[in-house]
Amino acid sequence: FLEKWHKSRMKMARGGRGRVCVLLGLGLALVLLAIVTSPTLVKASSSTEDSDFDVELDDLDEFGEDLDADGKVPSVKLQEPVGDDEVEALGDSLDLDSEEFDIPAPQAGQPKLPVGVAKEEDLDSEEFEIVDEEKPAEEMELDLSVKREGMIQMMRVEQPVNLMDYMWEAGGLALVTIFIFVFIQGNSKNSGIAGHIHEVTNELLSKNFAHLGDADGKQPICESANEYVLHATGRQSVACLTAYINLVRRQDLFGVLFEMFAPERDSITLTIEMSEPIAPLIVTLANPRILSFLKDQREDIAFFAKTVNNHQLPKDLAVLSDGEEAFKLVANLQFNKYVEALAPIIQAIHITDQFYNDTIQKEYDADAEIVEPVAKSVLTFNFVFDATTPSHADMIPSAFEFAMFCVDHVSSLSLSTAGKARATKKRKEFLAPVTKALEKQQRSKQQQRSADMKASKEEKLAKDPAKLAKWEEQQRKRQQRKKEKKGRAVVMM
Repeated sequence: FLEKWHKSRMKMARGGRGRVCVLLGLGLALVLLAIVTSPTLVKASSSTEDSDFDVELDDLDEFGEDLDADGKVPSVKLQEPVGDDEVEALGDSLDLDSEEFDIPAPQAGQPKLPVGVAKEEDLDSEEFEIVDEEKPAEEMELDLSVKREGMIQMMRVEQPVNLMDYMWEAGGLALVTIFIFVFIQGNSKNSGIAGHIHEVTNELLSKNFAHLGDADGKQPICESANEYVLHATGRQSVACLTAYINLVRRQDLFGVLFEMFAPERDSITLTIEMSEPIAPLIVTLANPRILSFLKDQREDIAFFAKTVNNHQLPKDLAVLSDGEEAFKLVANLQFNKYVEALAPIIQAIHITDQFYNDTIQKEYDADAEIVEPVAKSVLTFNFVFDATTPSHADMIPSAFEFAMFCVDHVSSLSLSTAGKARATKKRKEFLAPVTKALEKQQRSKQQQRSADMKASKEEKLAKDPAKLAKWEEQQRKRQQRKKEKKGRAVVMM
């Protein structure tokens, strides 16, 4: 049985599947980073610009200008100047009014310029270019020839990719990818650990309890990616057993990084609630480093337990108890053997008959409803271990066996008459605050009931004056007898 457990834990400790998942995640992140930073995006943009350029060149056809065989636009020649006679004839035909169109006449001594020719001082040097007047207009031509392939080639020039432009996108994508693969790998590993704990303890729990798991028999019960619960009911003197499996957050990237600086370990907390009360005793074995924490969390330890000399148990465990007798009854030979064998993983063992769901040592509000607390007998075992360490993993079945041994052992214990009297007195002192609050609440309720009954009776007598007068006389005589009884002297013969 233990060999099977050891082999399964060794296989899980190798973590082959987990390492493969991490390598695949990193590989996918690098591939996505390479895709994002590749120059294909620039090529796609240049192809889009080429298509736009084609449309612009094709738009030349709207003006009736077709490219020649060499891919050039034909030359355009300037028109010859128009003569004065033609201008006058055109003006007569259009019947131009000199008042509406102010056409200045040439001054004396100034040569007439042909239409379409401007003076040099009237031209803007930034918008017009002065041509050589000696060159005939017929020989001037506008060269609009454009090499189509050359311009397209210029548009296709690739610009260098700046990786800094995609730094945040690539980093975020890689981080999300790592998050996903760490979650898959960690969740799978934690699920495997919980499953193996269930396998090695299922036989023992099946022999001791009638029902395992939730209402549908599901076991283990998954609370989160690193929290699982084993539940068992149906046993003599035991109400229920609950095993809380709290594993390291292997599914959380931040948890993995935090573990590098502050290592954590897996833990199992076994809580056994007894259906029948045990002997009045409180015994605690714990790591000395967590004693202050236990006293803050456990009110019964802070009030009852005192340090007890530890002679037979491991020295690295502190022992607290409400009396020497109680500790000696619990720590028999078999109990000590279990503790010595499980010492590397024992964090705390707490056996008490004074477990309450609410705090007892506190101030109670007079107006609040106070419910009488009910003490429960509870056994708590906290084991801290490393699931990937075979020596720790082999102790888990023994830890459950130790818990079942304590159930049978504690149920059969009984204190001496003197020890039971001391324990009962101490428990009354512990419950004193809530007892006083309950008595005060009970007196207040009784007074309220008496006042209500008196008010109700007076309301009924008010309807009958004769009965009211008779009742008042009776009350007066009763009060008078009370006064006489208090002032009466008793003479002893």
